Amino acid sequence: MEMTKHEGKEVTIVDSKTIQDFLFSTGTTLNEKQKNMFMQLAIRNQLDPFKREIYAIPFGSDFNIVTGYQVYIQRAEATGKLNGWHCTVLKDAKGGLAGAKIIIYRKDF
Repeated sequence: MEMTKHEGKEVTIVDSKTIQDFLFSTGTTLNEKQKNMFMQLAIRNQLDPFKREIYAIPFGSDFNIVTGYQVYIQRAEATGKLNGWHCTVLKDAKGGLAGAKIIIYRKDF
């Protein structure tokens, strides 16, 4: 890793081995094409996987991309039109955690 300056701030440049080791541990079943797709989606959407803003969740031979709820709240706040939010925990038929749903309210609708 090396340090550089970007917009007046010191930024750590992370090498590809560190990215691979951190984001895609030995238990990750994503192939190289899927890993590359994940990284490109993160870059294009300005999401930082090191801050856990975006996740790659493998299942079988495929994977899902999940965006952290904080990203939605931050982006809503940035518009100046945030009017609150509500988060609901989703349970499966056995009462186990199945996911979560967040509703973002805007002042203009």
